[in-house]
Amino acid sequence: MTCEVTALMIPKLEVTGLSYSYHTPEGETEALTDISFQAAAGEFLAVVGPSGCGKSTLLSLISGLLTPDSGSVLLDGEPVRRGNTKIGYMLQIDQAEADLKIAQAKAE
Repeated sequence: MTCEVTALMIPKLEVTGLSYSYHTPEGETEALTDISFQAAAGEFLAVVGPSGCGKSTLLSLISGLLTPDSGSVLLDGEPVRRGNTKIGYMLQIDQAEADLKIAQAKAE
């Protein structure tokens, strides 16, 4: 009985103190700083914000495509690492690209 209760208390996804910066020859760009949240099994979350605010970076960190500068991502209580096949995401089609194609088609 104790094992069942403990398993129910572990969040499906737990993000704690997540930070990430991009490094280029021109300098460092801080993308995310100290992000923390939990999601229970069956819970629905939305990541919403303007372009360049770190949404895709956050999803890449959660899925293990990027390694955080600090903090952790746990899935079912286990650290998410590169190559994890239990979690992933699909990017939406960039609307700016679609708008450009429409503008190009109208110009022809």
